[in-house]
Amino acid sequence: MILSNKFVFLHLPKTGGSFVRELFVQHAPQEWQIDLHDNHPSIRDIPASHSQLPLFGLVRNPFDWYVSWYHYLKLHRNDPFFNQISQQGNLDFKSTICAAFEVDIGAMFQFPCHFSSSPFGCYMNYIFGNDLAALELGKMESLRFDLRTILKKFEALTDRIDQQLDTFPVVNTSDHLPYRDYYDESLKTLILQRDKDVLERFEYRF
Repeated sequence: MILSNKFVFLHLPKTGGSFVRELFVQHAPQEWQIDLHDNHPSIRDIPASHSQLPLFGLVRNPFDWYVSWYHYLKLHRNDPFFNQISQQGNLDFKSTICAAFEVDIGAMFQFPCHFSSSPFGCYMNYIFGNDLAALELGKMESLRFDLRTILKKFEALTDRIDQQLDTFPVVNTSDHLPYRDYYDESLKTLILQRDKDVLERFEYRF
């Protein structure tokens, strides 16, 4: 989470939030009073002092998100849930993702997932809450354009950040093949069915 006196940014893992964080740390004006909170706090963790500020976050194509999520956690092994469903990183991508779909993520988070029952959908609901209309949501796939658009809406786009948006380097990427290479028909069908609401809402395709 990033708090400022202009907005609150809620960071859904593996959607480009590290780019936003580093951009603001290096180039946000001092008067924004940037305050960083690690470990991906949710909308319920926003302090009262910032509760009336505009909110924004980023989403990602679920097909791509699962691939990035798997490879990042397989490398770092710092998530107990991932370590459990992947047998300490020993299972392949398909086996791990299928195992994730068998878990009641909402129960694990102790938060009801009203929008979607998929792992990605529940992560999204947990971070953003179930009222997605309460936030401005950009897409990782068009991160630079969407971030510029959102900051303009908040009257928070400075000349320095505007200039940096075109050239600032990518941050915290995972090393993997194009996401389509990881899906056979059965796994593709599973995502199409369980992430249907997410795919339709954000106009994502395989």
